[in-house]
Amino acid sequence: MKLRMALFLTMIMVKLCVFGQKYDANWVLGYGQKGIERFGNTIINFGPDSLHIYKSPVLEAQNEWAFTSVSDSSGNLKFVVDGCKIYNIKGEVMTNGDSLSFGEEWQIDCTKPFNGYFNSLKPFALPSSLQKNRYILFHSPFILFYSDSMRSVQTPIMLSIIDFNKDSLGEVIIKNKPIINGVFLVYGIVKKANGIGWWLAAQTKANKLKYDLYEIENDTIMNLVKSDVFDGINIKKTAGANIVENFDGSKLGFLNYDNIYKIKFFIYDFNRCTGKMSNQKYFEFPSAYSADGLIFSPSGRYLYFDSLEELYQMDLESPDGSFPIDTVAKYDGYKYKIWETYFGKMTLGLDGKIYISTYNSTWYYHTIENPNEKGVACNVKQHSIKLPTVNHGSGPYYPNYRMGPIDCDTVGTKYVNEKFDIKVFPNPVGNELSIGVFNISGVYTLKVHDLNGNQLYSTMIQAGEPLGKIVTEDWPSGMYIVRMINENGVGVVKKFVKE
Repeated sequence: MKLRMALFLTMIMVKLCVFGQKYDANWVLGYGQKGIERFGNTIINFGPDSLHIYKSPVLEAQNEWAFTSVSDSSGNLKFVVDGCKIYNIKGEVMTNGDSLSFGEEWQIDCTKPFNGYFNSLKPFALPSSLQKNRYILFHSPFILFYSDSMRSVQTPIMLSIIDFNKDSLGEVIIKNKPIINGVFLVYGIVKKANGIGWWLAAQTKANKLKYDLYEIENDTIMNLVKSDVFDGINIKKTAGANIVENFDGSKLGFLNYDNIYKIKFFIYDFNRCTGKMSNQKYFEFPSAYSADGLIFSPSGRYLYFDSLEELYQMDLESPDGSFPIDTVAKYDGYKYKIWETYFGKMTLGLDGKIYISTYNSTWYYHTIENPNEKGVACNVKQHSIKLPTVNHGSGPYYPNYRMGPIDCDTVGTKYVNEKFDIKVFPNPVGNELSIGVFNISGVYTLKVHDLNGNQLYSTMIQAGEPLGKIVTEDWPSGMYIVRMINENGVGVVKKFVKE
Protein backbone atom coordinates (compact mmCIF):
# COMPACT_ATOMS: atom_id res chain seq x y z
CA MET A 1 0.00 0.00 0.00
CA LYS A 2 2.87 2.35 0.72
CA LEU A 3 3.94 1.84 -2.86
CA ARG A 4 0.78 3.28 -4.27
CA MET A 5 0.79 6.04 -1.69
CA ALA A 6 4.23 7.12 -2.77
CA LEU A 7 3.54 7.24 -6.48
CA PHE A 8 1.35 10.29 -6.65
CA LEU A 9 3.31 13.33 -5.56
CA THR A 10 2.18 16.90 -5.90
CA MET A 11 4.25 17.82 -8.95
CA ILE A 12 2.79 14.90 -10.84
CA MET A 13 -0.68 15.68 -9.66
CA VAL A 14 -0.30 19.13 -11.18
CA LYS A 15 1.00 17.77 -14.49
CA LEU A 16 -1.82 15.25 -14.75
CA CYS A 17 -4.38 17.91 -13.92
CA VAL A 18 -3.07 20.34 -16.50
CA PHE A 19 -2.82 17.85 -19.35
CA GLY A 20 -5.48 15.30 -18.35
CA GLN A 21 -9.23 15.29 -18.57
CA LYS A 22 -10.49 18.50 -17.04
CA TYR A 23 -14.16 17.84 -16.37
CA ASP A 24 -13.70 19.57 -13.00
CA ALA A 25 -11.89 22.66 -14.29
CA ASN A 26 -14.69 25.13 -13.39
CA TRP A 27 -16.27 25.37 -9.95
CA VAL A 28 -19.47 27.40 -9.78
CA LEU A 29 -20.31 28.82 -6.34
CA GLY A 30 -22.73 31.29 -4.82
CA TYR A 31 -26.36 32.41 -5.06
CA GLY A 32 -27.97 33.75 -8.20
CA GLN A 33 -30.01 36.88 -7.56
CA LYS A 34 -30.42 39.81 -9.93
CA GLY A 35 -29.76 43.34 -8.78
CA ILE A 36 -27.98 42.58 -5.49
CA GLU A 37 -24.24 43.13 -5.69
CA ARG A 38 -23.07 40.53 -3.20
CA PHE A 39 -25.07 37.74 -4.88
CA GLY A 40 -24.41 35.88 -8.10
CA ASN A 41 -22.34 32.93 -9.22
CA THR A 42 -18.58 32.89 -8.80
CA ILE A 43 -16.58 30.76 -11.22
CA ILE A 44 -13.24 29.38 -10.07
CA ASN A 45 -11.45 28.36 -13.26
CA PHE A 46 -8.29 26.27 -13.24
CA GLY A 47 -6.70 27.44 -16.46
CA PRO A 48 -3.57 25.92 -18.02
CA ASP A 49 -1.31 28.57 -16.49
CA SER A 50 -3.09 30.18 -13.56
CA LEU A 51 -6.23 30.39 -11.45
CA HIS A 52 -9.01 32.69 -12.68
CA ILE A 53 -11.83 33.78 -10.36
CA TYR A 54 -14.68 35.90 -11.68
CA LYS A 55 -18.40 36.57 -11.41
CA SER A 56 -20.49 34.90 -14.10
CA PRO A 57 -22.37 37.48 -16.18
CA VAL A 58 -25.24 35.05 -16.91
CA LEU A 59 -25.55 32.27 -14.33
CA GLU A 60 -28.08 32.53 -11.50
CA ALA A 61 -27.93 29.04 -9.98
CA GLN A 62 -29.00 28.76 -6.33
CA ASN A 63 -26.04 26.80 -5.02
CA GLU A 64 -26.54 25.48 -1.51
CA TRP A 65 -25.12 21.97 -1.06
CA ALA A 66 -26.37 19.65 -3.81
CA PHE A 67 -24.59 21.25 -6.74
CA THR A 68 -21.97 20.46 -9.33
CA SER A 69 -20.55 22.15 -12.41
CA VAL A 70 -19.22 20.06 -15.27
CA SER A 71 -16.76 20.94 -18.03
CA ASP A 72 -15.69 19.05 -21.13
CA SER A 73 -12.36 17.23 -21.32
CA SER A 74 -10.63 20.45 -22.44
CA GLY A 75 -11.92 22.45 -19.47
CA ASN A 76 -14.80 24.36 -21.12
CA LEU A 77 -17.81 24.76 -18.83
CA LYS A 78 -20.80 22.76 -20.14
CA PHE A 79 -23.53 22.84 -17.48
CA VAL A 80 -24.32 23.64 -13.85
CA VAL A 81 -26.55 21.72 -11.42
CA ASP A 82 -27.92 23.32 -8.24
CA GLY A 83 -29.96 20.30 -7.17
CA CYS A 84 -33.17 21.90 -8.41
CA LYS A 85 -32.37 22.56 -12.06
CA ILE A 86 -29.73 22.03 -14.75
CA TYR A 87 -28.45 25.23 -16.40
CA ASN A 88 -26.65 25.70 -19.70
CA ILE A 89 -23.73 28.07 -20.20
CA LYS A 90 -26.09 30.92 -21.13
CA GLY A 91 -27.58 30.73 -17.66
CA GLU A 92 -30.86 29.30 -18.97
CA VAL A 93 -32.59 26.24 -17.58
CA MET A 94 -31.61 23.49 -20.00
CA THR A 95 -34.30 21.81 -22.08
CA ASN A 96 -36.08 19.39 -19.70
CA GLY A 97 -33.68 20.51 -16.97
CA ASP A 98 -36.28 21.58 -14.40
CA SER A 99 -37.57 19.59 -11.38
CA LEU A 100 -34.36 17.63 -10.84
CA SER A 101 -34.62 15.14 -7.92
CA PHE A 102 -38.24 16.14 -7.52
CA GLY A 103 -39.78 15.26 -4.17
CA GLU A 104 -40.61 16.59 -0.73
CA GLU A 105 -37.33 18.46 -0.22
CA TRP A 106 -37.50 19.91 -3.74
CA GLN A 107 -40.86 21.49 -2.93
CA ILE A 108 -39.39 23.03 0.22
CA ASP A 109 -36.02 24.20 -1.11
CA CYS A 110 -36.53 24.85 -4.80
CA THR A 111 -39.53 27.14 -4.60
CA LYS A 112 -37.81 29.84 -2.53
CA PRO A 113 -35.12 32.37 -3.46
CA PHE A 114 -31.55 31.94 -2.18
CA ASN A 115 -32.09 28.35 -1.16
CA GLY A 116 -30.93 25.81 -3.68
CA TYR A 117 -31.25 22.16 -2.78
CA PHE A 118 -30.02 21.13 0.67
CA ASN A 119 -28.50 17.68 0.45
CA SER A 120 -25.19 16.52 1.89
CA LEU A 121 -25.05 13.82 -0.82
CA LYS A 122 -23.72 15.91 -3.68
CA PRO A 123 -24.46 14.99 -7.30
CA PHE A 124 -21.66 14.06 -9.69
CA ALA A 125 -21.42 13.59 -13.45
CA LEU A 126 -19.46 11.16 -15.61
CA PRO A 127 -18.66 11.51 -19.30
CA SER A 128 -20.50 8.85 -21.26
CA SER A 129 -18.44 5.82 -22.23
CA LEU A 130 -20.80 5.13 -25.15
CA GLN A 131 -21.66 8.48 -26.71
CA LYS A 132 -19.51 11.54 -27.35
CA ASN A 133 -20.82 14.84 -25.91
CA ARG A 134 -23.04 13.08 -23.40
CA TYR A 135 -22.88 13.10 -19.59
CA ILE A 136 -24.43 10.83 -16.96
CA LEU A 137 -25.55 12.71 -13.84
CA PHE A 138 -26.00 10.79 -10.57
CA HIS A 139 -28.11 12.59 -7.95
CA SER A 140 -30.66 11.98 -5.23
CA PRO A 141 -33.72 13.52 -3.59
CA PHE A 142 -33.32 14.17 0.10
CA ILE A 143 -35.48 13.06 3.01
CA LEU A 144 -34.00 13.54 6.46
CA PHE A 145 -35.71 11.54 9.16
CA TYR A 146 -35.19 10.82 12.84
CA SER A 147 -36.13 7.91 15.04
CA ASP A 148 -35.03 6.70 18.44
CA SER A 149 -32.15 4.84 16.88
CA MET A 150 -31.37 6.66 13.67
CA ARG A 151 -30.76 9.96 11.92
CA SER A 152 -30.43 9.24 8.25
CA VAL A 153 -30.99 10.10 4.63
CA GLN A 154 -33.64 7.98 2.93
CA THR A 155 -33.42 8.37 -0.80
CA PRO A 156 -33.03 6.56 -4.09
CA ILE A 157 -29.99 7.28 -6.21
CA MET A 158 -31.19 8.65 -9.54
CA LEU A 159 -29.72 8.95 -13.00
CA SER A 160 -30.21 11.70 -15.56
CA ILE A 161 -28.57 11.96 -18.98
CA ILE A 162 -27.50 15.28 -20.54
CA ASP A 163 -26.84 15.24 -24.28
CA PHE A 164 -25.15 17.89 -26.45
CA ASN A 165 -25.36 16.21 -29.85
CA LYS A 166 -28.60 17.76 -31.12
CA ASP A 167 -28.46 21.00 -29.16
CA SER A 168 -25.10 22.65 -28.47
CA LEU A 169 -26.57 24.07 -25.24
CA GLY A 170 -27.61 20.62 -24.10
CA GLU A 171 -30.85 18.81 -23.38
CA VAL A 172 -31.84 16.37 -20.65
CA ILE A 173 -32.97 13.22 -22.48
CA ILE A 174 -33.51 11.05 -19.36
CA LYS A 175 -34.38 12.55 -15.98
CA ASN A 176 -34.89 11.33 -12.41
CA LYS A 177 -34.59 7.63 -13.21
CA PRO A 178 -34.26 5.70 -9.89
CA ILE A 179 -31.45 3.16 -10.06
CA ILE A 180 -30.79 2.25 -6.40
CA ASN A 181 -33.22 2.40 -3.48
CA GLY A 182 -32.07 2.46 0.11
CA VAL A 183 -31.21 4.38 3.26
CA PHE A 184 -27.90 6.08 2.54
CA LEU A 185 -25.35 7.83 4.70
CA VAL A 186 -22.71 8.41 2.05
CA TYR A 187 -21.90 7.39 -1.49
CA GLY A 188 -19.02 7.96 -3.86
CA ILE A 189 -17.30 6.67 -6.93
CA VAL A 190 -13.88 5.31 -7.97
CA LYS A 191 -12.60 4.21 -11.37
CA LYS A 192 -12.29 0.52 -12.03
CA ALA A 193 -8.92 -0.96 -12.91
CA ASN A 194 -9.61 -0.70 -16.64
CA GLY A 195 -9.77 3.09 -16.39
CA ILE A 196 -13.19 3.14 -18.10
CA GLY A 197 -15.83 1.67 -15.80
CA TRP A 198 -16.53 2.83 -12.24
CA TRP A 199 -17.25 1.40 -8.82
CA LEU A 200 -20.08 3.06 -6.89
CA ALA A 201 -19.82 2.51 -3.14
CA ALA A 202 -22.82 3.37 -0.97
CA GLN A 203 -22.81 3.28 2.82
CA THR A 204 -26.22 2.10 3.97
CA LYS A 205 -27.65 1.14 7.29
CA ALA A 206 -30.52 -0.40 9.15
CA ASN A 207 -29.35 -1.79 12.48
CA LYS A 208 -25.80 -2.41 11.26
CA LEU A 209 -23.36 -0.48 9.16
CA LYS A 210 -23.19 -1.86 5.63
CA TYR A 211 -21.42 -0.97 2.39
CA ASP A 212 -22.94 -1.90 -0.95
CA LEU A 213 -20.75 -1.93 -4.02
CA TYR A 214 -22.09 -1.52 -7.56
CA GLU A 215 -20.48 -1.61 -10.99
CA ILE A 216 -21.06 1.18 -13.50
CA GLU A 217 -20.45 0.00 -17.06
CA ASN A 218 -21.95 1.35 -20.29
CA ASP A 219 -23.31 4.42 -18.45
CA THR A 220 -25.61 2.54 -16.08
CA ILE A 221 -25.55 0.70 -12.78
CA MET A 222 -25.07 -2.89 -13.87
CA ASN A 223 -25.49 -4.89 -10.68
CA LEU A 224 -24.86 -5.13 -6.97
CA VAL A 225 -21.45 -6.73 -6.63
CA LYS A 226 -21.27 -7.25 -2.90
CA SER A 227 -22.49 -6.13 0.50
CA ASP A 228 -20.26 -6.06 3.57
CA VAL A 229 -21.48 -5.62 7.14
CA PHE A 230 -19.16 -4.17 9.78
CA ASP A 231 -20.04 -4.85 13.39
CA GLY A 232 -19.04 -3.21 16.63
CA ILE A 233 -19.44 0.44 15.64
CA ASN A 234 -22.16 2.70 17.00
CA ILE A 235 -23.69 4.53 14.06
CA LYS A 236 -27.03 5.45 15.57
CA LYS A 237 -28.39 8.89 14.74
CA THR A 238 -25.75 9.37 12.10
CA ALA A 239 -25.72 11.08 8.68
CA GLY A 240 -22.89 11.67 6.24
CA ALA A 241 -21.50 13.16 3.04
CA ASN A 242 -19.79 11.94 -0.15
CA ILE A 243 -17.02 9.35 -0.05
CA VAL A 244 -13.53 10.62 -0.86
CA GLU A 245 -10.67 8.67 -2.42
CA ASN A 246 -6.95 9.21 -2.63
CA PHE A 247 -5.47 10.04 -6.00
CA ASP A 248 -4.82 6.48 -7.17
CA GLY A 249 -8.00 5.02 -5.66
CA SER A 250 -6.21 2.69 -3.25
CA LYS A 251 -7.88 4.24 -0.16
CA LEU A 252 -11.41 5.44 0.56
CA GLY A 253 -12.59 7.80 3.28
CA PHE A 254 -16.17 7.84 4.63
CA LEU A 255 -17.22 10.84 6.73
CA ASN A 256 -20.14 10.55 9.15
CA TYR A 257 -21.47 12.80 11.88
CA ASP A 258 -24.16 12.24 14.45
CA ASN A 259 -27.04 14.37 15.68
CA ILE A 260 -24.71 16.50 17.77
CA TYR A 261 -22.18 16.60 14.93
CA LYS A 262 -19.41 14.49 16.39
CA ILE A 263 -16.87 13.70 13.72
CA LYS A 264 -16.72 10.04 12.72
CA PHE A 265 -14.86 8.66 9.75
CA PHE A 266 -13.68 5.38 8.29
CA ILE A 267 -10.66 4.63 6.12
CA TYR A 268 -10.41 1.54 3.95
CA ASP A 269 -7.89 0.05 1.59
CA PHE A 270 -9.61 -0.37 -1.76
CA ASN A 271 -8.82 -2.80 -4.57
CA ARG A 272 -9.81 -1.26 -7.91
CA CYS A 273 -9.57 -4.67 -9.59
CA THR A 274 -12.00 -6.55 -7.34
CA GLY A 275 -13.82 -3.75 -5.49
CA LYS A 276 -12.76 -5.24 -2.16
CA MET A 277 -12.63 -2.94 0.87
CA SER A 278 -10.30 -4.08 3.66
CA ASN A 279 -8.17 -2.94 6.58
CA GLN A 280 -10.92 -0.86 8.19
CA LYS A 281 -9.84 2.03 10.42
CA TYR A 282 -12.42 3.95 12.45
CA PHE A 283 -11.91 7.31 14.16
CA GLU A 284 -14.25 9.35 16.35
CA PHE A 285 -13.83 12.83 17.83
CA PRO A 286 -16.59 13.37 20.38
CA SER A 287 -15.90 17.02 21.10
CA ALA A 288 -15.64 18.31 17.54
CA TYR A 289 -18.39 19.78 15.36
CA SER A 290 -18.15 18.33 11.85
CA ALA A 291 -18.05 20.73 8.92
CA ASP A 292 -18.17 18.05 6.18
CA GLY A 293 -14.45 18.41 5.46
CA LEU A 294 -12.49 15.24 4.66
CA ILE A 295 -9.84 14.86 1.95
CA PHE A 296 -6.59 13.05 1.13
CA SER A 297 -3.42 14.91 0.21
CA PRO A 298 -2.35 14.42 -3.44
CA SER A 299 0.42 12.03 -2.35
CA GLY A 300 -2.03 10.01 -0.25
CA ARG A 301 0.12 10.19 2.86
CA TYR A 302 -2.02 12.67 4.78
CA LEU A 303 -5.73 12.84 5.48
CA TYR A 304 -7.19 16.26 6.34
CA PHE A 305 -10.42 16.81 8.28
CA ASP A 306 -11.87 19.79 10.10
CA SER A 307 -14.18 21.02 12.77
CA LEU A 308 -15.47 24.56 12.56
CA GLU A 309 -12.51 26.06 14.39
CA GLU A 310 -9.68 23.61 13.79
CA LEU A 311 -8.05 21.92 10.82
CA TYR A 312 -6.35 18.55 11.35
CA GLN A 313 -3.81 16.44 9.48
CA MET A 314 -3.52 12.68 10.03
CA ASP A 315 -0.34 10.88 8.98
CA LEU A 316 -1.36 7.60 7.33
CA GLU A 317 2.24 6.42 6.89
CA SER A 318 3.79 7.08 10.30
CA PRO A 319 6.58 4.54 10.97
CA ASP A 320 4.93 3.23 14.12
CA GLY A 321 1.50 2.88 12.51
CA SER A 322 -0.11 5.12 15.12
CA PHE A 323 -1.89 7.54 12.72
CA PRO A 324 -0.76 10.67 14.60
CA ILE A 325 -2.86 13.82 14.24
CA ASP A 326 -1.51 17.37 14.02
CA THR A 327 -3.62 20.49 14.39
CA VAL A 328 -2.32 22.46 11.41
CA ALA A 329 -4.54 25.54 11.81
CA LYS A 330 -6.95 27.17 14.24
CA TYR A 331 -9.64 29.65 13.26
CA ASP A 332 -8.04 33.09 13.51
CA GLY A 333 -11.21 35.02 14.41
CA TYR A 334 -11.63 36.73 11.04
CA LYS A 335 -15.25 37.65 10.18
CA TYR A 336 -17.21 38.86 7.20
CA LYS A 337 -19.56 41.32 8.91
CA ILE A 338 -20.99 39.12 11.68
CA TRP A 339 -20.16 35.80 10.00
CA GLU A 340 -17.15 33.78 11.12
CA THR A 341 -14.90 32.37 8.41
CA TYR A 342 -14.93 28.87 9.90
CA PHE A 343 -13.43 25.84 8.14
CA GLY A 344 -15.88 23.98 5.89
CA LYS A 345 -15.96 21.68 2.87
CA MET A 346 -12.58 20.72 1.36
CA THR A 347 -11.90 20.12 -2.35
CA LEU A 348 -8.67 19.29 -4.16
CA GLY A 349 -7.91 21.77 -6.92
CA LEU A 350 -6.35 20.99 -10.27
CA ASP A 351 -3.24 22.88 -9.11
CA GLY A 352 -2.61 20.40 -6.26
CA LYS A 353 -3.80 22.79 -3.53
CA ILE A 354 -6.70 22.06 -1.20
CA TYR A 355 -9.48 24.67 -1.17
CA ILE A 356 -11.68 25.08 1.92
CA SER A 357 -14.99 26.90 1.99
CA THR A 358 -16.06 28.90 5.01
CA TYR A 359 -18.94 27.31 6.85
CA ASN A 360 -20.96 30.55 6.91
CA SER A 361 -22.05 32.87 4.10
CA THR A 362 -18.91 34.86 3.35
CA TRP A 363 -16.78 36.10 0.44
CA TYR A 364 -13.82 33.87 1.32
CA TYR A 365 -12.07 30.56 0.74
CA HIS A 366 -9.11 29.14 2.67
CA THR A 367 -6.28 27.18 1.04
CA ILE A 368 -3.72 24.53 2.00
CA GLU A 369 -0.80 25.53 -0.17
CA ASN A 370 1.45 22.49 0.30
CA PRO A 371 -0.81 19.61 1.38
CA ASN A 372 1.92 16.95 0.94
CA GLU A 373 4.05 18.56 3.67
CA LYS A 374 3.90 17.38 7.26
CA GLY A 375 2.35 19.46 10.04
CA VAL A 376 2.21 23.24 9.78
CA ALA A 377 4.59 23.07 6.80
CA CYS A 378 1.48 22.29 4.75
CA ASN A 379 0.96 26.08 4.95
CA VAL A 380 -2.70 26.79 5.67
CA LYS A 381 -3.70 30.27 4.49
CA GLN A 382 -6.96 31.46 6.01
CA HIS A 383 -9.37 33.65 3.99
CA SER A 384 -6.64 33.80 1.33
CA ILE A 385 -9.07 34.00 -1.59
CA LYS A 386 -11.75 36.68 -1.79
CA LEU A 387 -14.63 35.68 -4.04
CA PRO A 388 -16.63 38.20 -6.07
CA THR A 389 -19.89 36.85 -4.61
CA VAL A 390 -21.03 35.38 -1.31
CA ASN A 391 -20.83 31.60 -0.91
CA HIS A 392 -22.56 29.64 1.84
CA GLY A 393 -20.01 27.11 3.00
CA SER A 394 -20.31 24.90 -0.06
CA GLY A 395 -17.62 23.16 -2.06
CA PRO A 396 -17.93 20.83 -5.05
CA TYR A 397 -17.51 17.07 -5.08
CA TYR A 398 -15.76 15.46 -8.04
CA PRO A 399 -14.57 11.93 -8.69
CA ASN A 400 -10.99 11.60 -9.92
CA TYR A 401 -11.47 11.68 -13.69
CA ARG A 402 -7.73 11.36 -14.31
CA MET A 403 -7.29 8.02 -12.57
CA GLY A 404 -5.58 5.80 -15.13
CA PRO A 405 -5.82 2.05 -15.69
CA ILE A 406 -3.78 -0.37 -13.60
CA ASP A 407 -2.42 -3.85 -14.24
CA CYS A 408 -4.43 -6.25 -12.11
CA ASP A 409 -1.81 -8.94 -12.60
CA THR A 410 0.55 -6.94 -10.38
CA VAL A 411 -1.86 -5.22 -7.98
CA GLY A 412 -1.66 -8.11 -5.55
CA THR A 413 2.12 -8.40 -5.79
CA LYS A 414 3.92 -8.04 -2.48
CA TYR A 415 6.50 -5.35 -3.07
CA VAL A 416 9.27 -5.71 -0.52
CA ASN A 417 12.93 -4.87 -0.50
CA GLU A 418 14.46 -8.23 0.32
CA LYS A 419 17.97 -9.30 -0.67
CA PHE A 420 17.62 -8.07 -4.24
CA ASP A 421 17.27 -4.46 -5.25
CA ILE A 422 17.40 -2.07 -8.19
CA LYS A 423 18.87 1.41 -8.46
CA VAL A 424 17.69 3.99 -10.96
CA PHE A 425 20.10 6.70 -12.11
CA PRO A 426 20.46 9.50 -12.83
CA ASN A 427 17.38 10.82 -11.10
CA PRO A 428 16.08 13.12 -12.51
CA VAL A 429 16.90 11.56 -15.85
CA GLY A 430 17.61 13.29 -19.13
CA ASN A 431 17.84 11.29 -22.36
CA GLU A 432 19.12 7.96 -21.02
CA LEU A 433 18.18 5.93 -17.97
CA SER A 434 20.40 3.34 -16.31
CA ILE A 435 19.07 0.64 -13.99
CA GLY A 436 21.33 -1.29 -11.71
CA VAL A 437 20.20 -4.75 -10.59
CA PHE A 438 21.72 -6.28 -7.46
CA ASN A 439 21.69 -9.68 -5.71
CA ILE A 440 19.28 -11.45 -8.03
CA SER A 441 18.94 -15.11 -8.85
CA GLY A 442 16.50 -16.57 -11.33
CA VAL A 443 14.35 -14.70 -13.84
CA TYR A 444 12.70 -11.30 -13.36
CA THR A 445 10.34 -9.10 -15.31
CA LEU A 446 11.19 -5.40 -15.39
CA LYS A 447 8.63 -2.86 -16.59
CA VAL A 448 8.46 0.94 -16.73
CA HIS A 449 5.06 2.67 -16.59
CA ASP A 450 3.89 6.25 -16.46
CA LEU A 451 1.34 7.30 -13.83
CA ASN A 452 -1.55 6.62 -16.21
CA GLY A 453 -0.56 2.96 -16.34
CA ASN A 454 0.91 3.11 -19.85
CA GLN A 455 3.82 0.72 -20.32
CA LEU A 456 6.86 2.31 -21.95
CA TYR A 457 9.43 -0.42 -21.51
CA SER A 458 9.51 -4.12 -20.65
CA THR A 459 12.24 -6.74 -20.56
CA MET A 460 13.18 -10.03 -18.94
CA ILE A 461 16.23 -10.11 -16.66
CA GLN A 462 18.28 -13.14 -15.73
CA ALA A 463 21.08 -13.31 -13.22
CA GLY A 464 24.43 -12.45 -14.79
CA GLU A 465 22.99 -10.64 -17.81
CA PRO A 466 23.72 -6.91 -18.06
CA LEU A 467 20.88 -4.46 -18.58
CA GLY A 468 21.52 -1.81 -21.21
CA LYS A 469 20.56 1.85 -20.99
CA ILE A 470 16.98 2.86 -21.75
CA VAL A 471 16.51 5.77 -24.15
CA THR A 472 14.05 8.25 -22.60
CA GLU A 473 14.61 11.19 -24.92
CA ASP A 474 11.07 11.16 -26.32
CA TRP A 475 9.29 10.53 -23.02
CA PRO A 476 7.21 13.44 -21.63
CA SER A 477 8.39 15.15 -18.46
CA GLY A 478 6.95 13.66 -15.30
CA MET A 479 7.25 10.77 -12.88
CA TYR A 480 7.67 7.13 -13.89
CA ILE A 481 7.56 3.81 -12.08
CA VAL A 482 10.01 0.90 -12.42
CA ARG A 483 8.72 -2.49 -11.23
CA MET A 484 10.82 -5.63 -11.00
CA ILE A 485 9.05 -8.88 -10.11
CA ASN A 486 10.53 -12.34 -9.66
CA GLU A 487 9.05 -15.72 -10.47
CA ASN A 488 7.44 -15.94 -7.02
CA GLY A 489 5.54 -12.68 -7.45
CA VAL A 490 7.77 -10.75 -5.05
CA GLY A 491 9.16 -7.49 -6.30
CA VAL A 492 10.62 -4.09 -5.71
CA VAL A 493 9.61 -0.75 -7.11
CA LYS A 494 11.40 2.51 -7.72
CA LYS A 495 10.31 5.85 -9.06
CA PHE A 496 12.17 8.44 -11.08
CA VAL A 497 11.50 11.80 -12.67
CA LYS A 498 12.05 12.65 -16.34
CA GLU A 499 13.05 16.28 -16.77
